[in-house]
Amino acid sequence: MFARIKESEKKLSEDAKVMLDMLPNDEKEMILRLVGSNGEISQSRLSGIFGKVRTFRTVESLKKRGIVVKEKYGKTNMVKLESRFRNILY
Repeated sequence: MFARIKESEKKLSEDAKVMLDMLPNDEKEMILRLVGSNGEISQSRLSGIFGKVRTFRTVESLKKRGIVVKEKYGKTNMVKLESRFRNILY
């Protein structure tokens, strides 16, 4: 699992690395997970990795900053990178 995070970190451009360095560790880890899963992942999957409360708070923080969007997906939510950040991170 950590290998995928390291692999997605290698793909990032210098601009993306600077942006990620400005974020707290929780948010950085979550964005790296999003990058590793093509820019979208279910909130329930993130909850399995980070825990429910930590996931909710981190997603809400990223949402307030305009980095991710949260869309209903059945009984859960899909967390997706905002399009302008996709361009930076990919």
